[in-house]
Amino acid sequence: MISVQAAGCAPIVDALRNGDERARKWENASTEAHGLRRLIDTGWVTHRERVVIFNNGAGLKYLS
Repeated sequence: MISVQAAGCAPIVDALRNGDERARKWENASTEAHGLRRLIDTGWVTHRERVVIFNNGAGLKYLS
């Protein structure tokens, strides 16, 4: 399993890199399937393989 956040909307990655306790609101978010494209470009996945993309739409599903 590989997990990614698009550069156009990466509040969790940003918080981890900055050592922040909480993720901040990401202004003007934009995403596409760049994570999958990157996996293809680096050889992790080929065009002949079947993949499942699970898009939960948010990094913080459960706040409790």
